[in-house]
Amino acid sequence: MFSKGELLNLINDCLNGKLTSNVLSDIKKIKEYIILEISQNNIFSKEFLNIYFLLKDYSPKEEPVISQLIRKLNKLLFMYPNKLEFLFINDSIFLLEILNGNFEKGFRDYCRRLFCFTKSELIVSNDYDIFLSDFLKKIKNDELLMSIIKYILEEKFFINLNYKKRIMVITWVDFLYQYLSYSDQEKITELWDIYINTLYLLISSDFIRDVMYLENIIYSRAIHAVEYLTEDFKKIENDICRPCRKLYKEWIDSHKLLPCKSEVNKNGKIKIAIVKPSIAFNSPFKLEYSLTKNLMQDKTFRDRYEIYFYSMTLPDFGTIESEEKCTAMLNEIGIKVEKTVEKYLEQGLAANRHKLVLEFREQLIKDEIDIIIYSDHLYSVGEFLFISRAAPKQIYWCHMNHEIDISEIDKRIIHYPPPPDSAFKDDFEFFDIEQDEMFIKGDEEENKKAAKQIRKKFPENVIILGSIGRLVKVDNYDYLSAVAEILKSNPDTIYLACGEGNKNSIRKKLKQLKIDENRFYFEGFVDVKVYRYVIDIYLNTFPFHSGEAIREFTAKTEESFVVSCEME
Repeated sequence: MFSKGELLNLINDCLNGKLTSNVLSDIKKIKEYIILEISQNNIFSKEFLNIYFLLKDYSPKEEPVISQLIRKLNKLLFMYPNKLEFLFINDSIFLLEILNGNFEKGFRDYCRRLFCFTKSELIVSNDYDIFLSDFLKKIKNDELLMSIIKYILEEKFFINLNYKKRIMVITWVDFLYQYLSYSDQEKITELWDIYINTLYLLISSDFIRDVMYLENIIYSRAIHAVEYLTEDFKKIENDICRPCRKLYKEWIDSHKLLPCKSEVNKNGKIKIAIVKPSIAFNSPFKLEYSLTKNLMQDKTFRDRYEIYFYSMTLPDFGTIESEEKCTAMLNEIGIKVEKTVEKYLEQGLAANRHKLVLEFREQLIKDEIDIIIYSDHLYSVGEFLFISRAAPKQIYWCHMNHEIDISEIDKRIIHYPPPPDSAFKDDFEFFDIEQDEMFIKGDEEENKKAAKQIRKKFPENVIILGSIGRLVKVDNYDYLSAVAEILKSNPDTIYLACGEGNKNSIRKKLKQLKIDENRFYFEGFVDVKVYRYVIDIYLNTFPFHSGEAIREFTAKTEESFVVSCEME
């Protein structure tokens, strides 16, 4: 007979490819041991679920005694809602389903139960997210993942869950998304109807707080799958944003929200608030910091205006790890940062975004903000602020989506030329910004030394081409086709893709375009001040141009070469 420790050792040997040839003779004993343990009320933890990889070629058959134990444990589940015991019982039920030869059905039911468990702190502290991540990587079954997503978002089941459970389910669906092996474009195409149907179901049910979360999730995924600038943003606008805004507008009208003051202050200082979903140390922040620092050094401006930053700081609005650093930088130049009230941060993903944005809006009005400049993607909270009129003058600073169609936007500004086919190309006011020297300058001799060491990784006597920025800008068939042609015509060249993003999607296109991966390198996040001396020729991305990375590249002390292409 086995012990739990011996069984775990056997499972680990299987995962590490160290199984002996006589292991199948132990299968019957393994099943008997697990059945005996559970019948004596001894449950198994999630680590034992990896027994699937030991048994998957064995094809176990359903047994009445196992089915009886599954029914017993299913009844026991209801005695431990939101307790750790629930998770262990859930693990044991799935383990029995695996022994019964019902892996796919068992996995769907396991996920449905796990994803509705609302004590997220127990999920994290017991590493269920890490376990499931490792499990999914080993399974590599897109068809099964899609069936799980459809199963947990099935209309009658999903809509009858309470708010916290619906939020948990939506969050887990987004977690599963990343383990689909398709490119971002293929994922969003495959999931689009499922996502949209779920969104419309919530809209028709007037579940505004759910809608404000799911809109953020779908929007975030969709913008990473954008290939055709105006066309794709129009689809996002039509299918996602407008239906959500209609719900927000109906709620605003029915609840008769108190309006902000009607006019910008004409006597005292004018208060300007730069509003963001979160403050992260990224390219938009560098631009915002550079602009505001320059303005704060102008006495005439300071005598007339006050600038504030307002951040909502919730995790679905992007990384917030660097917000403390950014806040300190802004404070040093005399700019105050206002953040979301602490209670919403403590609630994490389960926070009520509707109440959050209402309090946020009230704070803007209470602080008598005259002008809000919303800088970033709008997401649900930005849309609600605009259409509920949070300030007398409302400005949209576009960083990517130029097709936003909100009548309450009083002015549109942009720091790069808007696409010529944009419906709003004539409405944008273009302005130029130079990044502050602190983001561009450095110890150039040290940068050159570091670059010299990095170049040793690559073949000698090659010309290094490359780009720097989010890989979503590289993940474009037209751009990669141009790169392929350049590499083909110039065998002494290689290409460096510097930035974070979906490498699998790009690799698939490289294979289609017959680009030798030995000549195409993924460098991850890099220090531009160093890599501007690594890259010989910068191949500007299109249709999304590289933006501020170009400025940083050309700021080096040596001659810089940039090749750009405008699509017709």
